[in-house]
Amino acid sequence: MKKIYPLSGFSVLGLGVALCQAFLAPQAEAINYYVSTSGSDAYNGTSISYSAPNNGPFRTIQRGVNVASGGDVINVRGGNYTESVFIQKTASQGSPLVIRNYSNESVVVECDPTKWSTFFVDQSTWIQISGLALVRVTNTTFDAVYIGSSVGITVTNCDISTNTGPTSGALFAGSSSQLSITGNRFKDNTVWTMQIQNCSNSRIENNQIERTRNTSTFVLTGGSSISNTVINNTFVDNYLAPGGGQSVIFVLGVGAGNVIQGNRIYNTSLPAGDVSGNASTALRVSSSSDVVVRGNTVSNYQFHGSVDFSSDNPAYIITSGEGGLTGSGIAVNGGVGAIIERVTVENNIVFGAANTGLGVGFANNSIIRGNTVNSSGQYGIGLYGDANNHSVVTGNVIEANTSCSN
Repeated sequence: MKKIYPLSGFSVLGLGVALCQAFLAPQAEAINYYVSTSGSDAYNGTSISYSAPNNGPFRTIQRGVNVASGGDVINVRGGNYTESVFIQKTASQGSPLVIRNYSNESVVVECDPTKWSTFFVDQSTWIQISGLALVRVTNTTFDAVYIGSSVGITVTNCDISTNTGPTSGALFAGSSSQLSITGNRFKDNTVWTMQIQNCSNSRIENNQIERTRNTSTFVLTGGSSISNTVINNTFVDNYLAPGGGQSVIFVLGVGAGNVIQGNRIYNTSLPAGDVSGNASTALRVSSSSDVVVRGNTVSNYQFHGSVDFSSDNPAYIITSGEGGLTGSGIAVNGGVGAIIERVTVENNIVFGAANTGLGVGFANNSIIRGNTVNSSGQYGIGLYGDANNHSVVTGNVIEANTSCSN
């Protein structure tokens, strides 16, 4: 017979005391820090204006980051700041570290030309960056916003523009999870606007991406990129530079569970006479299984005669276009020896693609349904490659695609 030993009174009492102490222990109060162009890093940062002996705002955002902890808020007053902010902080989901513009004031942070990114976030958890204008990374291989090996980073309501470094873009995130990139405006960037690599459970939502100049505008890539959602973003007036395989949205070699939904891609331009442009696509999913492409709209995807990069031409396009057959709307493809599986392409609208409206190749067990393809230069929907086995094509509307039969 099993012998049951009663709990000792000491043990029960000790446990009760420990729980009471944990419950009653005072919690550290969140601190509001302030940063101002008229401040000093010698001040304590806890006052919005100076008073003796050292009460007043910090001068740099970096000083605020250095002293702040989870739950604290760094309020940045209006003005121009030249610095590169390095963040390596641990906060919690319930008490994030927040960096924001104070009271909707206009804050412009320009990258220190001697350093890396405007914001470099590394090995951090639950950081929020909001309401800032992040500009001019020009001479570095890093991006305006770099996020690496981090969890729970939010970038929201920021204006990220004019980043023209030789191999850098506006935002790069790698080996991170639970990111939220929402409500930002990306404008006049080169190389790419965003590259999300080997990230999971992240959300890219309601961003405006315009006037990017490179072979791809948004890139989601890496086999560890799992269960991400790219939703309701607007891509307008972007120019895909020569190079072949150009795409506005490019999903390459990702893991399972990614959703590309409700995005709008329009007024995309390609270089005149670029024969490699025949491979260009507004939205391309390549070498990726278990992806959903749903409810996206692609329109006015053509190439133009030449491109004017001057600031007085808002779309970087002169009006005299050459026309021509280049550019597909949506393409989902694997390849010889790289068959993809279980891709769903549904309820998308493609209008005015110069080449094929919607192309699917080397994709088994996939669903193509409820799409509308109108006024493409060649095919409405094209199925190609040796492997499109056990797939369903149903309920699509294909009309007015003029150069070839549907």
